[in-house]
Amino acid sequence: MNRALLLIATCLFATPAVAGDDWKKTISEDQIEVKDGKMISESFSLCKLGPPDGDRKSMQIRDYVEAPVDSGLSRDWVVSFSTMMQTIMVLGFAQASSGDAFNLDNFDCHEIDAPIGTVDFEFSIYMTGEGFQLEVKNNGDGSVSRDSDRWEEALEE
Repeated sequence: MNRALLLIATCLFATPAVAGDDWKKTISEDQIEVKDGKMISESFSLCKLGPPDGDRKSMQIRDYVEAPVDSGLSRDWVVSFSTMMQTIMVLGFAQASSGDAFNLDNFDCHEIDAPIGTVDFEFSIYMTGEGFQLEVKNNGDGSVSRDSDRWEEALEE
C-alpha cells in the first residue's frame, strides 16, 4: 500500500461516519474492549454508494482493531489511530469504487450490530509497541493486502 492510500485510510477512520441513528449509544459506549490481554474493537457497517435517487451499490464492512494491553500504547492512541485509519480505508475504497464521480453526498454508511450474511470487506489493524499492520480482505475475490510499518517511520513523515 503506498503512502497516499495510507493517508486516505487514515482520514477515513478519523471521522466515524458510521455512528448511525442511535447517537446516544454511540457516544456513551467504549470503543475498545479489554479481553485476554488485548485491546480489541470490532464493528460492522452497511454502506451504500451512488446517487440517492439512482442505482446504489451496497457493501458491508467489518472493522477490527487489536493491540496488546502491555504494548505501551495508550487506549486513547489505539482508538484515535484506528479510527483515523478505518476512515481513510473506507473513503479510499468508496473513491476507488466511484472513480471520478466520487461525491460524499453519494456515500451513506451506517453501523449495524452484526453482519447480514457475509461481509464484503474486512479492514483490520494490528498494533504493537513497535508498529502496526493494516490488512484489507476482499471477501468477494478472496484477495488480501497487508502493509506494515514501524511507528518511528510512520510518524516521522
